[in-house]
Amino acid sequence: RWLTRKQDQFISHIISLLTALTLTYVAFRFRSSWVAILGIWFAYSNATFLFQRLKYSRDKKFEPQLVEAFNAITDENFAAAQNIIAEIQNKALTPPIRGEATRLLIFTLIKQKRYKEAEDELTKFYGLFGADYYLQGVLSFEKNEMAKAILDLKIAFDRSPDYRVGLILSKALLAEKRYADVLDLCDHEVMSQDVWPVLVNLQNDAFNNQEFEMAG
Repeated sequence: RWLTRKQDQFISHIISLLTALTLTYVAFRFRSSWVAILGIWFAYSNATFLFQRLKYSRDKKFEPQLVEAFNAITDENFAAAQNIIAEIQNKALTPPIRGEATRLLIFTLIKQKRYKEAEDELTKFYGLFGADYYLQGVLSFEKNEMAKAILDLKIAFDRSPDYRVGLILSKALLAEKRYADVLDLCDHEVMSQDVWPVLVNLQNDAFNNQEFEMAG
């Protein structure tokens, strides 16, 4: 097949839109109100789909800039990261791209210890895109509010198990001396890919707090 499934779907909606417009025109000519209403609804439905597809296609060009912003944050070039993020937020039209840009902005603020601004942006994020327990957990972790961080990071990890989330969660649990919970976390299959850093941290922390027993 020389057309992809997405292309087939796009073309079928264009044909449906043209059909609906023709149907509406004929209905108005013959004063058939119910058929006209049906045609208008059908045309609106297809036009909305096509408009959304065009917006998503347009916003794909911002994906490399998101990567560029992420790399700038990793390199602690926060001014460059925020400039890229601001440009994306000003020009992007779709929720996934705008949401990812806002996430990167919050990470940028957290990395700079600008916690109040990060909290304000997170509140806006919740209103626009819904709760993000990982972001909230990272913010609490960086503020040394470990009990709150554990609650949010555990929800994030349970919903979408990820090694990096598990690693931060393990550090928060260690800070609260919850060694049994760290061991339970290590048993998760996601953590098994590289569990040694967690176990070493657990052993060192337990030893320093005189809660480590040698087998003999």
